Amino acid sequence: MFFYLWKNGRITGDSRLNDVNRDIVDLYNVIKENLSGLIEELEVLKMRKDEESFYKFRDEFNVLKNEGKWTPEKKIRKTALLLYLNKTCFNGLYRENSKSEFNVPYGRYANPKIFDIRNLKKVSISLKDAIVTSGDYSEACDGVKEGDFVYFDPPYMPISETSNFTGYHASNFLLEDQQKLADLYQRLSEKGAFLLLSNAYHPEIKRLFESIEGIHLNVVMAKRSISCQGNSRQPVKEYAITNYPPRPAQASLF
Repeated sequence: MFFYLWKNGRITGDSRLNDVNRDIVDLYNVIKENLSGLIEELEVLKMRKDEESFYKFRDEFNVLKNEGKWTPEKKIRKTALLLYLNKTCFNGLYRENSKSEFNVPYGRYANPKIFDIRNLKKVSISLKDAIVTSGDYSEACDGVKEGDFVYFDPPYMPISETSNFTGYHASNFLLEDQQKLADLYQRLSEKGAFLLLSNAYHPEIKRLFESIEGIHLNVVMAKRSISCQGNSRQPVKEYAITNYPPRPAQASLF
């Protein structure tokens, strides 16, 4: 969402990006502040795309990520390993086990492209004036005021047992957490902020949000790329919940 808005010249003031996953946040901050050092690490990693190297680097990443405190050099190394793993693991998936260890298997790609210097430079430029933090989403919204735009992308409400994916982070996001998010959404809406929230097309989500004054439960079709079978990756219904009348832009998404 941020990069789309930035590319189209819609970021005109201060912006803040927040995510519960500290490693993802560190990645963006390293790209923002230490791009040259990151590229040096990636230049070495890109020469080793075999399965044995993948598991060796995955183990190294997990040791680094669970240290908790990092020197600038270790943070750059951790970020380089994360980018490497993202490009070489199965489907580019990010998943953690209960020990907060990245546990996605090897992807078996013929010749994965580990990084794109031009793209990394654009990302670095776009983040120059952004604040990127890791923490509770409600705390990240403490300074939201009238006229601000806020986009929420929480863990989706599972629509089936097999879709109950909670492995993005070691902690789970339960129904009570969805309720707390809906409560915050309502408070920010009453402040006069413009809000967009993505979630599953699920009756519980409808129940949580439909009573909020001025709400629009927009149904959109979203493409999904995480599936073991390529021919099963069909568009699915999702909610794009706004507190303002949306423009009919679905056709342009594809």
